Amino acid sequence: MVESTRPRNVRRANALVLPLLAASAACALGAAALLLQGHPAWAGAVGLLGTAALAAAGPATEAGSPRARFAGRLMEPVLDAALLTPLAWTNRASDPTAAVLSLVGLGLGLLAAYGRARGAALGYATGTGLLGRAARTGALCLGLMAGSTVAGLWAYCALAAMVAAGEAIAVVKQERGGAS
Repeated sequence: MVESTRPRNVRRANALVLPLLAASAACALGAAALLLQGHPAWAGAVGLLGTAALAAAGPATEAGSPRARFAGRLMEPVLDAALLTPLAWTNRASDPTAAVLSLVGLGLGLLAAYGRARGAALGYATGTGLLGRAARTGALCLGLMAGSTVAGLWAYCALAAMVAAGEAIAVVKQERGGAS
């Protein structure tokens, strides 16, 4: 009986994923454009909406088809890059600390995504959940909205480092035969 409901649940999950990921992508583009035009507070608000859409899509992506899972996992670094790259560019001369933190955060975020993807490809369960990954982008967006870009970037970097370490620790524990 469970087998017969699986395809219907996959179709339902796929129907939820596409609009939420499209909304997240649109918010990512909008936030990037707002950052490049010098409106970080508005960019933070739009980025937070994109983060919320991505977080809402999370459970449906895991229940959906392999394509839905791939699209959901791909959207996370896209949203991060859409926020961090314009921050690095616009702050390169006026605030070098923010520019460097943006690039470090981008590297840490990509490292975490790579660790999760590589671990999954090798058959390991990943160590962090969706909320841990969404928290880092949310912290950055809240920092932008509050007018404290550097504080938001520090929070993003700290959370991204914890997520990357969590992914690595989960793989090491499983490799050594411990509980995940």
